[in-house]
Amino acid sequence: MPIYGFGAWVDETLVGITHVVLHPNTWNTTECCYLEDLYVSESARGQGIGRALIEQVYDFADKQHCNRVYWTTQEGNTTA
Repeated sequence: MPIYGFGAWVDETLVGITHVVLHPNTWNTTECCYLEDLYVSESARGQGIGRALIEQVYDFADKQHCNRVYWTTQEGNTTA
């Protein structure tokens, strides 16, 4: 199962990461893209880095011809 990771950098400091998993499904002939992890360091939050990482995932999924991107968030994580 292909797993990919992306990073967000400010200058030479890694401030955010995301991991995605591409997998088949029973409803389409193309793969799904599951956004498994998304993390932005506390000092860099509120600056659009999380949104930029999510947009990178959607761009990647489009290039991989995925039929959708999905993820889950903890119930108490209202900011996400």
